[in-house]
This record gives sequence, structure tokens and C-alpha cells, in this order.
Amino acid sequence: MSKTNVRKKAPVSRVARQGITQQDVWLASLGAVSLARKQLLAGIDQSAYMVEQLRGQAEDRIEQGAKTIEQTAKRARELADDYSKKVQARLTGARTQAEAVICDARQQAEALIGQAQAQLQPMLAKVGLAEPVAKRRAPARKPAAKSRARKHVAKAA
Repeated sequence: MSKTNVRKKAPVSRVARQGITQQDVWLASLGAVSLARKQLLAGIDQSAYMVEQLRGQAEDRIEQGAKTIEQTAKRARELADDYSKKVQARLTGARTQAEAVICDARQQAEALIGQAQAQLQPMLAKVGLAEPVAKRRAPARKPAAKSRARKHVAKAA
């Protein structure tokens, strides 16, 4: 027999030799699930953090809004009080003036009523609606001196 040279082939790695096995698929899917779980947990943590931040911001805004409302209401009350005082002062002045005008008008009306009654009294008495007013006598005149009048008359003759 003759010696023949038989060359041995280089050893091939196990992965290359066998291709993708079920174990490789299982390990890859397990790694993918683990990575997805880690990313999901990180996303949940980040979402929770963001929700807390938004909650804090919302509470701050609510507090600021409440303070603004309180300040605005306080300012509105102050303005209303100021304007109320100003209006009261003006009304007091106007009321005083009106009372003075009314008093003067009342006195003038009473005087006019008295004059009208005095002028209408004789007519009402004639008709029988009022009692007759006693006529006033004219004040007595002093008699003129007769002697002087006679002297003047005698001289003229």
C-alpha cells in the first residue's frame, strides 16, 4: 500500500459548523426580552418622574393662581371701598345742596300759597266756601286843620 497523503481539514467552529440552533434563538430572544424589560422599566420610571414634575408644576400654578385671585379680589375690594367713599362724599354734598334748595322752594311755595289764599279769600267767601274775612278799617286820618284851609279860601276870594 502506498502512502497517500490525506490532508486533514482545519477544524471549523461549532457555530459555523452547525448554523443557528434552537439554543441560539432561545438565548437571543431571552436577551431581547431582558433588554425590552429594562427599557420598559426605564420608560416607566421616566414617565413617573415626568408625572411628578407635572404634578408639582400644576400645584405651583394652582398656588400662584390662588394668590393672584386673592390679590385681585383684595384690590377690587379696596377700589370698591375707595369709590364708595368718593360717591358717599359726593352724595352727601349733593344731598345738602338739595335739602337747601328744597327748603327754599318750600318757603317760597308757602308764601305763594298764603298770597293766593289772601287774594282768593274774598271770592271764596262770596261763594260760601270760606268764612268772610273781617274788613280792616283803614287807620283813622288825622283831621286837617280847618283854620288853615279857611284862610287859604278866604284869601283867594
